[in-house]
Amino acid sequence: MRHPLFKNADGYFRYFLQKEITMMISTISIAEYCVGGDVHELPLRNLQIVPFNLDHSKRTGDFAKIAFNAREEW
Repeated sequence: MRHPLFKNADGYFRYFLQKEITMMISTISIAEYCVGGDVHELPLRNLQIVPFNLDHSKRTGDFAKIAFNAREEW
């Protein structure tokens, strides 16, 4: 069964391909995907792989804090 938002994500993905917009994926996102899926399921030929480093981890923490705080307000 596909996720309810798959159609939206697929539409964006196809739009970005059509408009030749560079799409990136971090190594940490690939690792998270591999918890429940296989790396070969990802369209890596269409994605630029970005390594996840210390600066990224600090910035991700900032974003996660915002997301977690917003979730608590619901």
